[in-house]
Amino acid sequence: MRPYLLAVIVAFITGMLSLSVPYKDPTYLILGLGAAYLRVAAAEGSSVPQRFDFRLVRRLVVLSVAVLLGLYVFDTVFIQKG
Repeated sequence: MRPYLLAVIVAFITGMLSLSVPYKDPTYLILGLGAAYLRVAAAEGSSVPQRFDFRLVRRLVVLSVAVLLGLYVFDTVFIQKG
């Protein structure tokens, strides 16, 4: 269930990037669904412990820079100058 829930959250956040007006209620619903699942999984003992180390931080930084560069390229290519 965890990969599917993660896919739902990532898809929702990606969709929110394309909206000009963020909607509050669905955002809290999706994030609350993820938080509730993590609580239930931890209570049942089926949760995989999360590893937070330098390798994860490095991957997140590289991914963040790649996303920012991708958004910059998208903006420069698709925005028509007046």
